[in-house]
Parts: sequence; structure tokens; C-alpha cells
Amino acid sequence: MTCVENTYVQLITPPSTPSQRSKTPPASHPTTPFLPPHSLVFASPCPTPMSSPSRKRHKTMSSSASEPIPSEPVPSYVVPDLVIDGSSGEGGGQVLRLSLSLAAILSRHVRVTDIRGNRLVPGLQAQHVAAVNLVADVSNASLVDACEGSQAIELLTPRPRTDPAHLPFLAAVSTAGATALVLQAALPPALKFLPGGSTVAMRLTGGTTAMYAPPSDYVQKVLVPNLRLFGVDLRFDVVKHGFFPRGGGQIDVSFDKKGCQAVEGKDAVCVLNPIELTEKGTLLSIEGELVVSGYDYVVSGVVEEMALAAVKEITSQLGYVKVTAPFRRRHITIKEVSKTSTSGKCLCLTLFARFSNGSVMGSNVLWSEQQAAQRKDWAMLKKSRRMTYKDKLRFWRESVSSAATEAAKRLCDTIGTEAAVDEYMADQLVDPAGNEIGQ
Repeated sequence: MTCVENTYVQLITPPSTPSQRSKTPPASHPTTPFLPPHSLVFASPCPTPMSSPSRKRHKTMSSSASEPIPSEPVPSYVVPDLVIDGSSGEGGGQVLRLSLSLAAILSRHVRVTDIRGNRLVPGLQAQHVAAVNLVADVSNASLVDACEGSQAIELLTPRPRTDPAHLPFLAAVSTAGATALVLQAALPPALKFLPGGSTVAMRLTGGTTAMYAPPSDYVQKVLVPNLRLFGVDLRFDVVKHGFFPRGGGQIDVSFDKKGCQAVEGKDAVCVLNPIELTEKGTLLSIEGELVVSGYDYVVSGVVEEMALAAVKEITSQLGYVKVTAPFRRRHITIKEVSKTSTSGKCLCLTLFARFSNGSVMGSNVLWSEQQAAQRKDWAMLKKSRRMTYKDKLRFWRESVSSAATEAAKRLCDTIGTEAAVDEYMADQLVDPAGNEIGQ
């Protein structure tokens, strides 16, 4: 679904009394709804209102003036409970994901403006559209302006579900956008509104390993055990891997809420167990998983070089730390992905450390040939047209060694602090830790 260009801008005076908020606009502005104080009203960037669960899908419309974009009657505008600046903090997608997830849990009407305002390309991208639609589907809420390019969105108050949910809920990212970030937004509402059990609750398609996002191994080895501390047993099954640039992976998500606190008369509600993670406990073991997409990397020794570099760095950094099971090369599992189950060639290394209190820290790095090609000596050699296969292998090995060392050093630095979880896991535990879902 594509967006259309904004057509007008008006400054609307807010209603003078709360009782006027839900009334229809005055005759001087017959098509413009009321907005919160000092709000700029833009024409909707989306072709049609997005509502859940019976969301209508329209085909892409012609740009011809004789074929207008279909529309529905605009209802009386209700002022949101909260308006959030999407450019605050780092100004990325995390503000959007957390805002809508929390709003769904707390049954609030929220509006997020200036979405991803600090990014080079602001507004909703394919990954964000999939995430917000999944949140709306799971919570039985309606969305306004949920399309690619939109820089403002609203999630209306979730409605009680009259019929059982038809599982699984689907979220398809048309690009290699990270499915893990889609899950991050939708999981807390799912824990509240869905019954759980062995049935697949959500099916996510897109990228399973992407830049600047948790890979599937990080979710399985780090997020899942940390969520178990709350009483949630999450199953994150990688049916098919999907890498940059086409994605195409598939993740099936289900969860067991038997460890949650029961709420009388509300079978579908999960109240998470409270946790207190003020220290990480004793370091028990360090392990790793290396996902390989590309047979050339295996036969050329590039994969082995990456694994050995990680072991070397961790051994040298944590030689003074007493570990129940010392970290050796055999503790890194290599998973080769067949050509039929992925797109793109890359290596993804995920390292994770287990502690006596049940918490897990992690670190990961994604490597591709493009990273090796960014080196100046690579560009000079290639420009001279004297690069041989032996030269390419040397660049690959040096590049993967550097990437693995970086990931290992990042894990060691985190272990050396007083933090109970790594910085990326802390970001993902904010939602469940700050809310007793269902209360």
C-alpha cells in the first residue's frame, strides 16, 4: 500500500471544553476533525483508513485524476489519551513500537507524531507497518494512517473481542526488515489478549537476520531464557531463514503462559511474574552459534577463522574470570543454511553467556562480503584488476576475524560491568518488566 502526497495544512483551534471533544467539527471546517492543542492537521497520507480486524486491502490506485482514491466517511475525531513525539530520544522505530505496544496493553488511545524523525528517511517503513498492523490485529484495535511513508499514526482504544481469535495472526514484511522487531512490538499485547498454548499464535515473514536488529539466534538464545524469568515460555521457531536483500524468512511464534499468574474470570490474560534483576550472578558458561549462508565461506576456511577469532578474544579477555565451563572452539555451533531456505550470502555470529540466576547476556555481529569490500586496500587492489581468488580469501578472513573480535569484546565488556543484562536486552525487557500485563 502506498501513500499519497499531503494536500493541505490547517491549524485548528482545540475545543474549549472537554464535552466538545467528541462532537463533529464546526461548519467552517466540515471535513477537518478536532485535534489536540497546537496540532497541525495534514491530509491523511494513506489511501484508505486502516482498521482491524476487518482491514480492507485496496489495490494500488492509478495516479489519474479521473480515478480518485477510495475513501470512507471520516468519523468525529476523539482526542487521544496521549500524544507522543516519535523523534524523542534516538528518534527511531523503538519509540513507535513501545508506544503502541503499551497503549494496547493499557487500552489507551495514542497518537505518535514525527515518526522516526531523526532518521535519514523518516516515517513508517515496511517493517514498521507490519508491526503496527500486528499489534492492532492482536489487540482488536483500529489504526489511522498506517501506511509506508506516514509520519503520524494513531492506535484507537482496543475493543473487547466477541469471537475467539483466528490464529495465527500474520505479519508479512515485504523487505528484509527484521521479524524480531515486529515480535518486540506484538508480543506484550499477545500475552494479554491471546490464550497461548501449542498453537502458532503469530506467523512472521521477512528478514530473520538483518543489520541493526536482533537476529533469530539472539531471540532464541538470549531473549527466550530472559522472558522465562517472567513465567513466559516463548517458542520462536525459524521455519525458513531470510537474509538481506530479499528477506523471505518465516518465523512461527507460540508461547506457554502456565508460569504466569492467573486472573480469575480472564483465561486469556497473563499477569507476568515480577522479577528483580539487580545483579547477574555467577558466570556459568559462554557459547555461540554461527549461521552460515554461502558454501564458499565453509570450504575456504572463512567460517573457521571467524569462530577461532571469537574464542581467542574471549579467552584473552576473560582469562581472569572463573567460568564453570571454559570457552573453547567446540562451544560454537555452526549452522549451514541451504540455498533453498535463504537469500543473500552472509555470516551471523551470536555469542551468549549464561549466569546462575537464569539471566543471559548476548552479543552478535552480521558479516557480508560488502564489509570486506569497504576496505581501502580491497578497493585499490580491485581497481588495479590484479585481485586473485587468494587475495579475496585473505580479505575475507581478515574482515571476519575483525568482526568476530568486535562481537566478543562487546560481550566481555558487558560481563565486566555490574549490569544484569546486555544493553540491547535491557531495551527489550522494558515493556514486560514495567507492566503486569493484564492489570
